[in-house]
Amino acid sequence: MNAPVLIGQILTAARLIGDDQLRIALHEQQRRQRPLGRLLVELGFVSDTALRDALAAHYGHTSVDLGDTLADPNALCTRAASAGATASPVAAAL
Repeated sequence: MNAPVLIGQILTAARLIGDDQLRIALHEQQRRQRPLGRLLVELGFVSDTALRDALAAHYGHTSVDLGDTLADPNALCTRAASAGATASPVAAAL
């Protein structure tokens, strides 16, 4: 089994962050106990879009931004309607 590739390695290999930025973020991660990707975005070292795109490319997937996507109201169901179904209920603020 292959060892997992660390997010810092993916981003430095893609030249999205530098070694110094990674060191700073890793230090902050130990101090604040937050996910590294989130810290890199919060620190302004990488955008959330660039992070998503780099991870998708590394794992051979298409990057999709669901931020502008509206769910089809007909596809949503209530907890009662999903009882015994294989689908999970989804709450939506409409």
